[in-house]
Amino acid sequence: MDDQYSRSESEDGFEAEKTPMIGSAGKRSKWRNQRPSWTFLVVAAIIVLLLTANAILMSLWLWGPQDLDSICVKHTSAVWSPVPEDIHLTYQTVRFDGNPFVQSRYVQDAGPEVDQAWADLGLDLKYTSLVPEERGLVAGIDPSSIKVNASLGGGYITTNMIRQTLPWNVDYYKSRKVGPWEKIDWIARAHIDHCLDMVRQQIQCDSDVGMLAARWVKEEGEAVNFIPEFSTTHMCRNYDDVLEVSRHGDVKQLEYVLTPAIRDSDVVLTDPRDIDR
Repeated sequence: MDDQYSRSESEDGFEAEKTPMIGSAGKRSKWRNQRPSWTFLVVAAIIVLLLTANAILMSLWLWGPQDLDSICVKHTSAVWSPVPEDIHLTYQTVRFDGNPFVQSRYVQDAGPEVDQAWADLGLDLKYTSLVPEERGLVAGIDPSSIKVNASLGGGYITTNMIRQTLPWNVDYYKSRKVGPWEKIDWIARAHIDHCLDMVRQQIQCDSDVGMLAARWVKEEGEAVNFIPEFSTTHMCRNYDDVLEVSRHGDVKQLEYVLTPAIRDSDVVLTDPRDIDR
């Protein structure tokens, strides 16, 4: 009995001694299965490296040096033009001269001096050169039209026409049959109405969102009214660069001077003077 009990106790003790060893071995095996593999660590490191590099590149793109002038010219040009491809257009801050009580050289009394001031802005560059046929199509010009480089002075031509019909200028220009007064009166009226509406559309297109201040104005010794302060700062395209290259014909993609010949496919408009009124 004692021997049997001892063996049983010995066996129980042996079994009891083996149990914690088996448990420890099981825990170690589970820990080994949970350890991350080297492949996972390498993949995670590569992902972190790529994200860091992407963040650095984005920072350089957003805050690094950029040619914002070229970006703005391209974004604000609806169709192709030869000028931006051959010269680097720039922008500059310009403070407008908006004092209504000081006349600039462009609003002097009608005469040769004020006419020359407007001519210096490029009014003599009405139609200076032709562009290649295929480039005209890229610029959105109808195939039945002459492909001419005429946009430069367009705004100045319309504004100058309006200036020549102001009540204090009209007698001078009408007596000399200058500007709109080269035509009969109803055509002159149609021309001026067209100029005014083109200026209106250009103003709407620009949609200036700058703010205007105001100043009090004394009337009978008291500040009872105010006027806007039009001398404000704007970001403007450098007009002198465009004017210079247009005057000297440095635009490489303009092939030859304006000597167009009428083609069979061209549309010829009716002379307004032949229209019955």
